[in-house]
Amino acid sequence: MISNAPVRLREILEREDLIPLVDTIVISSEVGVEKPDKEIFVIALEEAGIAPKEAIYVGDSLYSDVMGAENAGMIPVLLDRKGRHSDTKYQRIQSLLELQKLLDC
Repeated sequence: MISNAPVRLREILEREDLIPLVDTIVISSEVGVEKPDKEIFVIALEEAGIAPKEAIYVGDSLYSDVMGAENAGMIPVLLDRKGRHSDTKYQRIQSLLELQKLLDC
């Protein structure tokens, strides 16, 4: 998980018992760099111990998430819930439920 969020995001994740569901959490307010800067993606990759080409990054912002992940060498996927970006060159899904099918390819 990479988020441009205040530090309290970690508290919320802990309170909702979501921390165990995520291998890596990088919050911009903790590391001092925000998406789309590729450095925040590099930090997450290093924490996860994986190479950029091994990582698929799913985000709902074409600029901050998708282009930022691409600039870091990751495989970007746009979560386009409202179908606003049908003309994009990037892989798109409209629901996280589609992610499993995408990963099975």
